[in-house]
Amino acid sequence: DVAQDWQVVFGQQFFTVRSTDRTHADRLIITAEADIRHDRTGH
Repeated sequence: DVAQDWQVVFGQQFFTVRSTDRTHADRLIITAEADIRHDRTGH
C-alpha cells in the first residue's frame, strides 16, 4: 500500500507522495512532488 510521504524513484528523479486517490476500484492515482534534496543531476 502506498502512503503519504513515501519516496518514489522514477528514472533518476526522486518524488515525495503528497496524496493518494483510491476512488476508482481499478487504479490508484498518486500525486507527488519532486524532491530536489535527492537530485543527483544538480551537482
